[in-house]
Parts: sequence; C-alpha cells; structure tokens
Amino acid sequence: MCFSKAPKVKPVASAPTVGPEIVDDTAVNAADEDRKRRRQMYGRQATILAGGNPGAASPTGAAKTALGS
Repeated sequence: MCFSKAPKVKPVASAPTVGPEIVDDTAVNAADEDRKRRRQMYGRQATILAGGNPGAASPTGAAKTALGS
C-alpha cells in the first residue's frame, strides 16, 4: 500500500498580453527602397551568364566534361 500524497503544484501565472505593434510606413518604404537600390547596383555583373569579370570566357567553354560535351 502506498500512503504518499501527490505533490501540490503552484498555479502558473498567465502569459503577458502584447498589444499590436505600431509600424511606421515611411521607415518600411525607406528600407524597401534601400534594398531595391542595393539590388540594382549589382546590375548585369551579378548574373550567372555575365559573371563578375567582363570580357572573361563564358562558363560554357569548349573543354571536355565528364558527360562528353
């Protein structure tokens, strides 16, 4: 026979309520414009085909590969 009692559990405090977050539209728009400007700075040099080195050979050269092309 077991005469032990279950341990008493203290009540847990409820989670704090968080109000809606105020978003500044001008700050969001400025960040979007800055991101867009930085993306456009790379331009053509960031594409796969053009590469970062103008005048360099394209990545598809005449060298043989394992596939034989």
